[in-house]
Amino acid sequence: MPLAETLAHYAASLKYEDLPEDIVRLAKRTILDTIGCAFGGYDAGPSQIAIKLASEVSAKQPATVLIRGTKTSPDLSTFANGVMIRYLDFNDAFVSLTHGAGHPSDTIAALLSAAELKGRSGRDLITATVLSYEVFCKIADVFDYLGNGIDH
Repeated sequence: MPLAETLAHYAASLKYEDLPEDIVRLAKRTILDTIGCAFGGYDAGPSQIAIKLASEVSAKQPATVLIRGTKTSPDLSTFANGVMIRYLDFNDAFVSLTHGAGHPSDTIAALLSAAELKGRSGRDLITATVLSYEVFCKIADVFDYLGNGIDH
């Protein structure tokens, strides 16, 4: 089976109820830590530029910029939130045994927007976070993205 189909099948079949208790606890902690990083980066110049850019756009199906509460397009919400999350570079890191390191919590900005757009539950956000970590880390373990000129 092609890798894309394998990942799609795994993603579609992953359920909150299947997650071990310690994984749920870690996912909650990671989401809170990531939002804390956004708070820490909120006042930074690049964050304020991203927030200003986002605040100038409206959308029929908006998503929220963290802390400020501005409603904007999902892509600009994800962008502004991602800038805040990464600004201090205090968010988590995954160090691959073979291909460098990356920040899987970078995915959480997009997951927050998607969960809001679809009115999903906290359990769904936790499940999506676990899934994004599994995919991010597995790809980092098997694909030399840095050697191929791709940054995580």
